[in-house]
Amino acid sequence: MYTAFNDADVAGPSYDFYQVKTGLKCRIDQLSLGFTALWSPSGAAGAGQVSHLRGESEYRFSSSVKASATLGRRWAEDGFDRTYWDVGVTFEWRKLDFDIRYVDTNLEESECFYTDWCDGSIVTKVTLASY
Repeated sequence: MYTAFNDADVAGPSYDFYQVKTGLKCRIDQLSLGFTALWSPSGAAGAGQVSHLRGESEYRFSSSVKASATLGRRWAEDGFDRTYWDVGVTFEWRKLDFDIRYVDTNLEESECFYTDWCDGSIVTKVTLASY
């Protein structure tokens, strides 16, 4: 895969990069488990060589309610390694999905531009299906 941004006229590192990605997914009744591995020889924003592993799980309680969780780890040659996770519930109604989840990372304030952007948070999302 190749990701490209039109940032040629912007000072600083480019966000263009190549990556190789593979994954597996298994479904057993209401439970779904997945694993993804990614490698890039030169990651975005000058990160150097990047490796990334992510595990995902989802359990469907009914046709309209499911719980899911993600745990991932990213290693960067020139940047901050990080672990991230989330856990949440999605409610489906007609063409709408209502999702609420807790997301967090292990990054310190100094690794996050001295902001609280990397602190744990509750995130909500509403999605309208186009089918």
